[in-house]
Amino acid sequence: MMAELVSLLGLGISIIAAQFITTRSTQNILRSNQRILSSNQRILSSNQRILEGIRGLSRQNQKLLQQNQEILKDIHALQKEMALCLRKIDVGMRANALMHGWQRVDGISPEEARRLPEPKVYDEKLQICYYKPN
Repeated sequence: MMAELVSLLGLGISIIAAQFITTRSTQNILRSNQRILSSNQRILSSNQRILEGIRGLSRQNQKLLQQNQEILKDIHALQKEMALCLRKIDVGMRANALMHGWQRVDGISPEEARRLPEPKVYDEKLQICYYKPN
């Protein structure tokens, strides 16, 4: 009987020790989990701030893209107006030359221009030559 009591007492002490160790381990795990949760919360807050920054930049980029599109439309309209003005100037120059008895040759090389009769005016960059035929 005494042996049984000693055995029961040993078993009880073992159970109490195991329970103490388990409780201590559980507390350590809970503290660790709490630190991890706190760290995750800080990371989440940081990520949310970064996400708001990205959203702000995205809105700014969208505005800039819209402004660029408007500018491109304006540039296109200006180019059309300039092309029209240049065509009008070209027609005026042709008409003026004809009224004064001059001819105009477009896309002419310097060698070809040299063969035309004098008087003549040649622009190498534009490859245009005005000359007065004989």
